[in-house]
Amino acid sequence: MSSVPSAFPAAEIDIAAFDPGQSLSALYMAEEPLPRGAAEGAILSWLLALPDGTDPARAAQILGETSPFSDASGGEAGKASELLRQIAQFPAERLARPRRRRVRN
Repeated sequence: MSSVPSAFPAAEIDIAAFDPGQSLSALYMAEEPLPRGAAEGAILSWLLALPDGTDPARAAQILGETSPFSDASGGEAGKASELLRQIAQFPAERLARPRRRRVRN
């Protein structure tokens, strides 16, 4: 496993494996205030860059538990962290389950 970029010294995972385009890493490392919508753009770029067969929910959960993703609380980085938590709630197994339709009377 390759080492983690210096911006993530405490992380024990290979961030690049779960953020292949580094769109999320760039968002969290930005030193200047980001424009509105940067979080959503970074999340979309991240989803599109994930390798085929990668469960976005699993990747979101791992990133969401890793600093600095887990430490963000405000601004666009905080919004991206919240979006990662929401994505983590829907693993592939949950999405694959057939939904029962309620019959309306």
